[in-house]
Amino acid sequence: MGRKKFAIAVAAVGMVAAMAPAAQAGATTHGSNPHAKICTLAKSEESGSTKSETQIVSAMESGNWAAAKKGLLATFNNGAKVESQAEAALSSAPGNVKAAGKTVLGLDSSEKQAIQSATSATQFETSMQSLEENPKIMSAESVLSKYYTGICGSIVPSTSATPTAP
Repeated sequence: MGRKKFAIAVAAVGMVAAMAPAAQAGATTHGSNPHAKICTLAKSEESGSTKSETQIVSAMESGNWAAAKKGLLATFNNGAKVESQAEAALSSAPGNVKAAGKTVLGLDSSEKQAIQSATSATQFETSMQSLEENPKIMSAESVLSKYYTGICGSIVPSTSATPTAP
C-alpha cells in the first residue's frame, strides 16, 4: 500500500494527508501563503505521526495484524482534534474546497468500519483501496491537493517505510 493510501487509512489525519500532495525529493514549490494554518497543520501532522506510523508499519510488515489494527484504531480515535483543526483551517477556503474537505471527512465511518472488520492486513488494504477508488473521493482529494499546493507549496514527505501486506 502506498504512503498516500496509508495516510488516508489513518482517518484521523486523512483530510490533512489528502491535502498535502506527494512531492518527489527536491521537487519543492512555494505556495502563496506557506505560513497559513492549513500548511502548518499539515507539516505538524507529517512530523508528528511518524512514531505511530512506524509502529503500525512494523506491525503490518511483521504480519501482526492485531497490533496494526490496534494502532490504526488508536490513531483514528485520537483524530477528532486534527479534524476540527483542519475544518477550521478551511473555513475561509472557496466553497468547492470546503465541500471536498467534507467529502474526505465523510469517509470516517467507512474507514473505521474497514479497520474494525478486517481480519488481515490484506483485507484491510483491499477495503481501503475500494474506498479510495471512488471517483467522488478521488475528485475531492484532487481539489484539496491543488488548493494545498497553491497555498502551501509542495512538501517533501518523510522517508518512513511503506506498509505492505505480508
